[in-house]
Amino acid sequence: MGVSSTYHQLTQYQPTERHPTGGTQYQLAEQHPTGGTEYQLAEQHPTGGTEYQLTEQVKSVGRAVFLDRDGVINQAIIRNGKPHPPDSVEEVVIVPEAAQAFAELKAAGFRLLVITNQPDVARGQQKREIIEAINTYLMERLPLDQIYTCYHDNKDGCECRKPQPGLILQGSREWQVDPAQSFLVGDRFKDIEAGYRAGCTTILIGEGYGEKQVATPDFRVVDLLEATKKIVVKCL
Repeated sequence: MGVSSTYHQLTQYQPTERHPTGGTQYQLAEQHPTGGTEYQLAEQHPTGGTEYQLTEQVKSVGRAVFLDRDGVINQAIIRNGKPHPPDSVEEVVIVPEAAQAFAELKAAGFRLLVITNQPDVARGQQKREIIEAINTYLMERLPLDQIYTCYHDNKDGCECRKPQPGLILQGSREWQVDPAQSFLVGDRFKDIEAGYRAGCTTILIGEGYGEKQVATPDFRVVDLLEATKKIVVKCL
């Protein structure tokens, strides 16, 4: 596994293929053939979006750290106080603490799964192949297990765009990890909301760029290395 792109809505059957009729991935709860944790549609979240609930624990599963991309593992480009992704591979700057942080998380037994929104593709402001080239660049330089990408914009109403938890739940099934034993690290409150909906412990890096807080993070830290320390200590 490696770089994963999600453009159509996700499916509830085999994690590497799309259901021919499309639709929503988590409405029917059933045992995944490889084991893991299954979810079903539970209720409408009061802040909008969809809540999911654990229906059964199939068997013992692992744990992961779900990471936002821009502003967490590589530096975001700040324009008018708001974060933006790099426009090219040449603009990518991996945060200096990434190598040490990821080495410690790997040593502690965590999968490293990146969950990123890239709506500029749907908006016609970026090419999909450039996003994929940036993802490949990061995969080649960091011990990441997989990068999951949503290319939708808000109006598309998909299940994979954060704050929806679709990509976290997809990664949980594919890598047989339990969200309740896992962590979400992000730099925006929509990251924290997605982690909350999936059942992860959430960690916010920075102050959220002054955006509206829709979910309270379990921890607030200054950088990725401090987030790693919180995770390792909590799991001792």
